[in-house]
Amino acid sequence: MDKINVSLGVRYERNKIDTLKAEAKPVYRAGINYQPAEYTFIRASYGEAYRFPTISEKYLSTSVGLFGVYPNPDLVSETGWSAEVGIKQGFKISEWTGFADIAGFISQYDRMMEFSFGLNYPGVGYKSLNVGDTQITGLDCSIAGQGKLFGMPTNLLAGYTYIDPIYRTFGKFQKEQSSDSTQNVLKYRFRHMAKLDAETTANKVTVGITVQYNSFMEAIDNAFMIFAGNYRRDHQGESTMVWSARIAYNIASNASISFLCNNLTNLEYALSPVKIEAPRNFTLRFNYNIDYSKN
Repeated sequence: MDKINVSLGVRYERNKIDTLKAEAKPVYRAGINYQPAEYTFIRASYGEAYRFPTISEKYLSTSVGLFGVYPNPDLVSETGWSAEVGIKQGFKISEWTGFADIAGFISQYDRMMEFSFGLNYPGVGYKSLNVGDTQITGLDCSIAGQGKLFGMPTNLLAGYTYIDPIYRTFGKFQKEQSSDSTQNVLKYRFRHMAKLDAETTANKVTVGITVQYNSFMEAIDNAFMIFAGNYRRDHQGESTMVWSARIAYNIASNASISFLCNNLTNLEYALSPVKIEAPRNFTLRFNYNIDYSKN
């Protein structure tokens, strides 16, 4: 039995705002981890979700820059659950050692709450809405390893995530009022995401490179098309791949100097609908560590 770990949990929540009727419910979670071999771990988990609307979401009216934040007294609680099954496997291939991990997951939410950007809330701005019943299924893969590349010590970290974010109730509200897409897809999600980071060291010099990939964001708030419509049409369907690089030199055991370049290819891209990310930029950094234990 020492190869099996089981965890169980429950919490009980009770929420009440002013004279409104109190709301209470239990929330459960469970998990199991099994180790069939020395470097093999199999896991499964289940957890419930419950979120009561905050006072600010239901009643607060304020502004953020040029836009307002409007109350929604009709907002109701969000509930849901999520589950995951995965396996983590250690490996040794030639001079390389590390772990590979793969997991499948699913999340379902009833009456999911989400801040939406609109034109009539009663003005232009944000409002928390119950956007409907949703489901997100997906697959997550990652690998981390250490070894030698051309005889030099090298660290490697890579990961890929795929999700299928949909409305379980897909009707007029989602099609016409909330999203700029007529397809059944949740807003502000990347269906495909991947990242690779590699770093190698020779003598006192360390060189590293990072690449981040995101597929096209298929849906945003429909109102944002007024501000970002031309950009989205010009880049319709385009994915983004952002490269960064770094080099560091260890001057001494407690001091180093490094040079970093972010967005190496100077790609024009946006991860949110109205904010263009930074162009190519450079950073020169000096690190010095003081060991106070010797004083």
